[in-house]
Amino acid sequence: SLTNQGIKEMLQICGTELKSLDISWTSISGEDLSVLQGKLINLKTLNLRQCHSLTNQGIKEMLQICGTELKSLDISSTCITGEDMSVLQGKLINLETLNMSGCLDLNNQGIKDLLQICGTELKSLDISDTEITYEHLSVLQGKLIKLETLNMSGCRILSNQGIKEMLQICGTELKSLDLSWTSITGEDLSVLQGKLINL
Repeated sequence: SLTNQGIKEMLQICGTELKSLDISWTSISGEDLSVLQGKLINLKTLNLRQCHSLTNQGIKEMLQICGTELKSLDISSTCITGEDMSVLQGKLINLETLNMSGCLDLNNQGIKDLLQICGTELKSLDISDTEITYEHLSVLQGKLIKLETLNMSGCRILSNQGIKEMLQICGTELKSLDLSWTSITGEDLSVLQGKLINL
């Protein structure tokens, strides 16, 4: 099984042109990687899916050694909460695809912190099977203006207020919206008039 030391040594012998890194289903925590500063400056795709030992500190360190070219980030089915990510401001300005499905420890503050460090290029957001209400997101106004695909299926505690706020911070480019297996009633959404014109 790949270790933190192992991934460190593997990346140290790489140049700086690495574009895609898939270390999904490994036991790495992502911590103690500062020695790799500058190694992943051209990385466009990072897959950390099912890295159950990945910590908040670990994802921070992984993203800190990346450049600003990252377009796709998969941290689905990890145990991160997503909180305290402000140190990464500007790192995900070109991110287009973010998958956080099955992140059961992700919370309202965490989703806010993660989306705040993204730019406005996000086109696909998968937050299915998370345990969040998605309320109090108005601080993210303008962040999801280019979003085309939003998957919130299986968000069992998603509230009516939460879906309203989520859609209010989206632009009008949304083409796909999955709300299956949620408990929302769909009522009181008139404030969203014009938001889903391209759905």
